[in-house]
Amino acid sequence: MTNYIYSKLVSHDSDIIGMVAYGYYKHHKIEFIKSIKKKYNREPNDQEWEAFSVASTTDDQLEKYLSRADSKLATFVMNTAGEQIKESERKMLENYQENIKKVLPSNWKTILLGMLGSFIFSIVVTIIIILAAYSEKDKAEAVNKYINQSLPERIDTADLNGKVPLTGDN
Repeated sequence: MTNYIYSKLVSHDSDIIGMVAYGYYKHHKIEFIKSIKKKYNREPNDQEWEAFSVASTTDDQLEKYLSRADSKLATFVMNTAGEQIKESERKMLENYQENIKKVLPSNWKTILLGMLGSFIFSIVVTIIIILAAYSEKDKAEAVNKYINQSLPERIDTADLNGKVPLTGDN
């Protein structure tokens, strides 16, 4: 035989809201007993039990137990889902950070690559400067050679205007 209140609140074996509502009914019943003991220093008598039974089994009161259970379970589900979402976000962030660390070079690797790049850059600049200097030297030598070949072997003394003739004609 099932309990009358239980059968009014719980519709089937997997009715969680009904089971929580029955728990609220039981809590209400325990509070009723405590209040009688506190006020009269005794257990409830038959009249008090009858009044409690009538008051706690009205359709309105049963609906209140069910509504309270539904609200409590909804809050529980929301809190649990919120915690799960926060945990999932935390794990996803950790996973992203780990993946980023795997892709990015380490600090030492970055420093060494920077130093190597600077060293190679210095070598390239030095080579360019050396080539430019030799190129300028070669140009200067070519100009001097050209000038020496174009001038006559012997330059006569200056003419009256103080000009040195560039050719052998006087």
